[in-house]
Amino acid sequence: MSRYDTTSQAFFSFLETDRGCYALEGDLTLATARSALNKTARLFKKNKSLAFDLSGIVRGDSVGVGLLLEWRRQAHENGIPIHYTHIPDQLKAMARVGGVAELLDISSLNSYPRFSDTHG
Repeated sequence: MSRYDTTSQAFFSFLETDRGCYALEGDLTLATARSALNKTARLFKKNKSLAFDLSGIVRGDSVGVGLLLEWRRQAHENGIPIHYTHIPDQLKAMARVGGVAELLDISSLNSYPRFSDTHG
């Protein structure tokens, strides 16, 4: 079964690729949010900075965007920087529509015109 098979059971996992750098895999959805929060909670205490590579994320929803915001909040609360790379287009679009792209510091979204810029 392909990891892109939409009929498969939702899952979330991560692997440390370097100190403070983690490759995330699976889903950032309502079905996996609680598990993802529980699995990553210790990372905010043991690292001086965090980088999450989301290239392995195959599904995301608005709860996944909320999870990215929660991780940013936890990092801020612990006084550590956090950086996201390879954010799936689906999550980027939801962050843009939800008005939270700037909060996530998703620089690639800054290239999209805002509605007010094009419909002044």
